Amino acid sequence: GDDETLIVRGNPVLLREVIANLLDNAMKYVPLARPDGARITVNVARGALDGNQPAAEIVVEDNGPGVPANQQADLFKRFFRGDAQNGNGVETGAGLGLAIVHDIIAMHGGTVSYEDAPEGGSRFVVRVPLAARTAKPASETPAAAPTH
Repeated sequence: GDDETLIVRGNPVLLREVIANLLDNAMKYVPLARPDGARITVNVARGALDGNQPAAEIVVEDNGPGVPANQQADLFKRFFRGDAQNGNGVETGAGLGLAIVHDIIAMHGGTVSYEDAPEGGSRFVVRVPLAARTAKPASETPAAAPTH
C-alpha cells in the first residue's frame, strides 16, 4: 500500500536534529496558546523538489499561535527570535533552531518552508531528496559477445 520506505542520503544525526528542532520549536509555543489541547503532528510522505526530483516530504504542523506574517521572511535567519514572550517576560523564541534546520537541509540539497496551518498554527514543510535507486537501467547490461 502506501507504506513504502523513503530512503534519503544524508547524515542521520543531523537529519534527526532537524526534526528535534522543529518539534522543540512547536513545544515552546503551542501549549501556552492552547492549554485546552495542544496538537503537534509529524507526517512523512513522498513529495518532490523543483524539477520533479523525488523527495521525502516531512510536515510538522501544530495548532499554536502561528507566526505573524511580518516575521515569516526572517524565520530561518540566524539569531532571529519571534516576539513571543512567556508569562515572566522571558523571550521564548526559536533562537538558532530554525537557522540550523535551514542550513542542515540546504546541505542535503533540500528545502524547508513555512506556511500557516489550516487551523491557524504553524506548518513547516521539509523536503529532502530521495536516495537514487541502485538498480542499473537495462541499457547498461553488457551485450553478449558474438560467437564465431
